[in-house]
Amino acid sequence: MSPDVDGGVVYVGLKGFSRYSDENAMTLEQINELSDEKEVYVALNRIKRPEEIIEVIRRLKCKGVILNDVGTIWKAGECGKEIVSSVGLNPLNILDIEFLKDIGVDIVVIPPELNEDFSEIEGSGFQESKLQEALNLQEKLKAVKIEIFIFALLEMFYKGKCLLSAYFDGISTKKEGVCTKKCCRKWNVFYDGKLKKVSFNPVARKFEGDLKIKPQYLKVEGRQFRKF
Repeated sequence: MSPDVDGGVVYVGLKGFSRYSDENAMTLEQINELSDEKEVYVALNRIKRPEEIIEVIRRLKCKGVILNDVGTIWKAGECGKEIVSSVGLNPLNILDIEFLKDIGVDIVVIPPELNEDFSEIEGSGFQESKLQEALNLQEKLKAVKIEIFIFALLEMFYKGKCLLSAYFDGISTKKEGVCTKKCCRKWNVFYDGKLKKVSFNPVARKFEGDLKIKPQYLKVEGRQFRKF
């Protein structure tokens, strides 16, 4: 569940369908009860058969759903819910944003690893980047909204692209919803002529400053990583 559970809009995960642990996820009945009081967006971003996810969407009373598969997004447009593209789809440029809009996405989530590419602070002013130009296409992309992280855990990969759990433990974060946090272990790395032990723990980062981008939504990441 999102940190701001008392707010008018909340994000929740559906047990068995949300990426990462089901420990804090909710049942379909709990979500529908919550939806009577608040605007609820439900994470269905674990990879499953599209038909299975579409059936769940039809049973939900929420305002919108967060999806992580382009085929499912394409089929979900008929369900009458707002569609949010999960950050794991990693839109990196104008064409990615246009593509997601064309298949039915209403809100595009930008990977936090790209936040500084949107606007670089130099002295007292801002220098616009190519991705800034992408977001300035709001006039051209009126049908899609942009969401960015203002607080996030920055990982060694773009969000949603890490395959370490699947490679080392045979557990897919996108399919089983479990991350074994292999990035946090100590790795033997040969660097600068020396063998060193290093880890690649996610780094909590708050993005400050009056960014020139004008997203419609700001996002705070609520997941916590336990220490090893």
